[in-house]
Amino acid sequence: MTFVKVALAFALLCGSLLLYAQPGIELHGGLTSSVIKVKAENGNSSSPPSFVRRYSFHLGLLASFPVSELSAIETGLYLSSRGTTVENNAFWGFDITLSSISINYIEVPFLFTLEPGGFKLFAGPQYSILASAKAEGEDIKRAFETGNLELRYGFAFQANKFGGRLSFINGLTDIYKNPEWRWKNNAYTISITYALVKPKSTAKSKKSDVPHRTLD
Repeated sequence: MTFVKVALAFALLCGSLLLYAQPGIELHGGLTSSVIKVKAENGNSSSPPSFVRRYSFHLGLLASFPVSELSAIETGLYLSSRGTTVENNAFWGFDITLSSISINYIEVPFLFTLEPGGFKLFAGPQYSILASAKAEGEDIKRAFETGNLELRYGFAFQANKFGGRLSFINGLTDIYKNPEWRWKNNAYTISITYALVKPKSTAKSKKSDVPHRTLD
């Protein structure tokens, strides 16, 4: 149900933006480095679980809708494999003492961008939908929230059709269903980008199509 709501909102947003601009579309893929930040709730005196970073991949499409010559709105869909390595019996309810946890998300970012010079700066919220969660082959999806809100920001550059992008992702809501601990995602991604379609403002195009009248 959550996925359907996000998909409908995403389609409505794209439809509205299409009235103003022809979007640029980029293919993104690359490295994801992720870890889970843990904080104990009040009254919990237990030692926090020990996590280390996990390295994986991401792949997706991003659409860029020009707002002006120097700014744009970006949104898209990513498949991102995240997770962490767990130590010291961190996972309650599962017989796991040392495990690599794989948590896969469908990410839907909504970003505002500025392009001073040849670089692009971006920031905005992102909603990540839980696709799967496994540890040592065991399905642990039921232990996690179905979705979470995050902040995504970073910078990018483009040289002809190819470019690069560095993104930082900070979790804003809890991902784990345990009242004694607050688990939040934390990650960064390094992407190689390829421009499939260049962005174009339809408002600017329509203005340029209006014939100019000259005085005799």
